[in-house]
Amino acid sequence: MENEDLLTPAPISKRAFAFIVDFILAFVIGTLLNSFVTGTYMFDALNGNKLQQEYYSFAQDSGLCHATMDESGKIKTISLFGYAEDGKENSSLGYLPTPTGALGYEAYLDKVWNYYTVFYPTDTRMVHPENYTYSADSLDSYKEYTYTKIFLLPETETVEGKKDVALYSNDDSQPYFQYAVKEDGTANLAAKPILRKEIKDKVDAKDSETLKKLRDYFLTINETNGTLSISGGVYYEAALHLEGQKGSNQTYFTDHYRDVQIISWECSLTALLPVYFVFFYLIPVCDKKGRALGKFIFRLGVVREDDIYMNPLQRCLRPLFMLVLVSLTLIPNSGASMIAFGAAALLDFAFLAFSKTGKGTIHDRLFKTAVVSLKGSEIFANYEEKEIYLAKYQTQENPSSDEEMLKEDTILDLSTINKRRDEARNITSFDEFEKMKDEEHAKKEAMDPSNKVNLNKEE
Repeated sequence: MENEDLLTPAPISKRAFAFIVDFILAFVIGTLLNSFVTGTYMFDALNGNKLQQEYYSFAQDSGLCHATMDESGKIKTISLFGYAEDGKENSSLGYLPTPTGALGYEAYLDKVWNYYTVFYPTDTRMVHPENYTYSADSLDSYKEYTYTKIFLLPETETVEGKKDVALYSNDDSQPYFQYAVKEDGTANLAAKPILRKEIKDKVDAKDSETLKKLRDYFLTINETNGTLSISGGVYYEAALHLEGQKGSNQTYFTDHYRDVQIISWECSLTALLPVYFVFFYLIPVCDKKGRALGKFIFRLGVVREDDIYMNPLQRCLRPLFMLVLVSLTLIPNSGASMIAFGAAALLDFAFLAFSKTGKGTIHDRLFKTAVVSLKGSEIFANYEEKEIYLAKYQTQENPSSDEEMLKEDTILDLSTINKRRDEARNITSFDEFEKMKDEEHAKKEAMDPSNKVNLNKEE
């Protein structure tokens, strides 16, 4: 009797569902542990809350971010402001109304100008050029930077103190704004940019297309299938500068944010890894059938390829593979962790998909095991137990040689008569045939001397 006859391979669907059940249970328990224990007490003990409040306050102080407070005055979240074209609330897109009732572009203009000309040069948390000292000249240099690098207006030396000069760009790099103007007609380098006359006339006429273009100039929001995404804008670029992205040399927000993420990961690791260890290693090691909870629910078991229960070494080593697999979800980068976990799981089960014996996964091949349905499978504690079972099974399925001889020799067995007729047709010498049959009869008599009815010539 072959080994495959003793085992019923577990269906792929049951194996997959068993794994999913284990993973969901472990993840949910670990997440709850993180939410109520490590993510609160441990996070605070590692100064996570302090660091988070510091970079939240930094973003709020810049004027670029909206902060949401809890009842104790602690900042819960920060987000970008979203103003509609007319400055009014537009809940479908998540925009916030301006406190002063100003148009959307005006609110953004104020925030961008304040960030680059006030907050950036004066806040000690910002990173400045070497040998920087606060002075009136340094403030003027930051304003010049804002005019020429942010709003893309002509260089200040081409307009400063001059009349009848172009106060706006002659190309399409800046189609909306120009330098502010003093009463004498010269550029006011201390004031924020103003709208060009043709644009101002359209705004005064409340031209909706112009208002939308102005708002999009500061913050471009795309909506696809109800999902919002930001694709650019002067205000958005200022927020990225604050966060130290896209070549910005600002480090305060970035360093604090990174430190908080590391602490948060340590809290998650502390909560999830022990749970993963219990579900995917300790439970299978302690069960002689190598079952985690999912396999127990679906009545599956893990056995060696020779139908014997796994030995202690196999029970200790095989679950390590699954523990490492699920631990890939704990890689600090969430995107990389999901990609690594998904790729490893798909690769492992891909081997199973092309196997007809249930022994196809990578870890089954490595440890020479198979996952089987306990119902319909014969599993043994040792080889002696298996041999006893096989001997009993074979005795029932295969009759003894004596019984075969009786069946062969009985007169009533038509197949025997037909066999003798075929032999008679092939006789070339009667003496040789008689001698051969006498020898066969003598052997049978020696095996069973009891009287039988035989087809021999004396009878």
